[in-house]
Parts: sequence; structure tokens; C-alpha cells
Amino acid sequence: MTRRQKYTVCLGTPTERCPTLVPRGTGGRCPEHKTANSRRYTRRGESVYRSKRWKGVRRLVLDRDKFCTWPDGCNEVATDVDHYPVPVEECIDPYDPDGLRGLCRRHHGSATAREVWHNRPSD
Repeated sequence: MTRRQKYTVCLGTPTERCPTLVPRGTGGRCPEHKTANSRRYTRRGESVYRSKRWKGVRRLVLDRDKFCTWPDGCNEVATDVDHYPVPVEECIDPYDPDGLRGLCRRHHGSATAREVWHNRPSD
């Protein structure tokens, strides 16, 4: 008995939908969008978010934005750093503090969901 390979729709980018089917367990992106997604990684292939440089910039942004900077207002302490107004895949320099904002966990989740799942920019 052979098993059917399961497929999923390509994740594309936060601003572009892609109808291509890709096998599950292969990263979720077609070859075209894997290239676009590779901007999340440094030249050595490590995630931007795991680098020492990111940790320093993250600390700088959280020191600058002590409270959540969500546009509707929020009194929660900023715990996450969000690339804003463009997602990390479209950033020229993902480490530029001017393109980052501090958000609470709830609003960072909302912003990420809007970008990834609804293909809309976050507020």
C-alpha cells in the first residue's frame, strides 16, 4: 500500500499569494518564494533572529519602546519586536531600528497574522 503525499498551498510572501502546491514538510514555499524568504537569513545561512546583532538591536528597540506601540493604543509592556512598516522579507536592512517597533505579545501576534495569513500589512 502506497501513501499519498500531502500537499499544501505555497505560503508565498506577506504581500503576495501563490497558488502553487508544494509537498508538506519542505518548508511551505515554492522555489520562487524560497528565494524571497531567504532574506530572513544572514550570509552564513543563520536566521536573522538568532544572530548576536539581532539580539542587540532587539534590546535597543525594547529599551526605546518600553510599552506597546500599537496604533490604537495599548498599556502593555513591549515584549516583541516587529518589522514595520514592511515585513523582514522586504527590508533593505532588517537590523535598522527605524524599521522596527516594540509590541506586546498579543499585538505582535495580530500583526504577524495579518501579514502572513491575510496578506495585508499590519496597522
